[in-house]
Amino acid sequence: MMSSTRMDDRFRHLARLGAGLVVGGAVLAAPEAPAYRLMHDRPGAVLGGQSGAFRWPNEAWPLRYRLLENDLLPAEVFKDHDTWREFLGAAIQQWNDIPTATVDILLEPEPVSQRDGSDSDGINTIGFSAELLATHGRTYGRVSWVLEGDRLAGCDVMVNPAYAGGLPEEVRQEQLTGLVLHEVGHCLPLRHTDPMPMTFPYERLGVDASGFTPDPAMSYGNFSDSLSVDDMVAASLLYPAPAFRDSTGGLTGTVRFRDGTPVRYIYVQAINVAGIRPRAGPGMFTDAEGRFLIEGLRPGPVMLWFHPSLNAGAHQFIGERAYWFQDQWLFAEVTPAETTEVPAIALRRGRGTVE
Repeated sequence: MMSSTRMDDRFRHLARLGAGLVVGGAVLAAPEAPAYRLMHDRPGAVLGGQSGAFRWPNEAWPLRYRLLENDLLPAEVFKDHDTWREFLGAAIQQWNDIPTATVDILLEPEPVSQRDGSDSDGINTIGFSAELLATHGRTYGRVSWVLEGDRLAGCDVMVNPAYAGGLPEEVRQEQLTGLVLHEVGHCLPLRHTDPMPMTFPYERLGVDASGFTPDPAMSYGNFSDSLSVDDMVAASLLYPAPAFRDSTGGLTGTVRFRDGTPVRYIYVQAINVAGIRPRAGPGMFTDAEGRFLIEGLRPGPVMLWFHPSLNAGAHQFIGERAYWFQDQWLFAEVTPAETTEVPAIALRRGRGTVE
């Protein structure tokens, strides 16, 4: 019988705080963690993409959650637990509604009281947390995984009641929904992505840049109340609906400085330019050798944008990154069911405009 262990002994995630890896309570540097946005079972599995990524086993679906009941419900936000449950159900349903994924998360009607819940009871819970309340608002949300051997067996979601109660009423719905989407995404389990890039290239090209919003739910600090293309692709890579893999393709390549030095841990943003409006996402990081792999792309023309990570605090796990270089972009063609190697990219050091 496989023993059950807390995955946060290795990968504890402090939402909106960027804590790196936690081993035995100590925060450690992780210079060779996966650069792809899926949670992997081994450090250094950068170009594996879907290969080696943690997934829920088939028999886990539907992934069942129960509301954690306690006296921490912020009365200024939710009048009762039924209102809180309705709110959570609507947010979780967005993951279920991804047309290219088979995600199926169920919020069961029966709650679990705080005194009866435990890490080893086999029940996934979502609720307000006294542990996070003690952080005085520094931690907005947290997830905690359970492993049985090398398989996902549980994931609890915690929300800070002080954060929820402190939100201005005019943005409360949007920001709380964004927080729930983000933390449930970590339970799938997805890592952070970067925020959508600035619209600078499209201003230069005269293209409508409205497709750059909202930021992905998995971008650090995002408070949008809806999933983006980036989020949908990430979930679909883990749990693809029929024909998703055959109807999408990938791009891979190497990014170096002109002297041949690898450009490490920068962000490669894929922009679909086949339609009337550009659609940003998905994106990923280069690895320690400057290699990248982006999967789940729509067939047709795509613009790759190579730029520094826009939120350093979210990505401490990827180690020393390149910041001081000129953004570059490259047009490529995505072929269904194939991964295409693009020409090598040579970046200039310094900041400024690439003419």
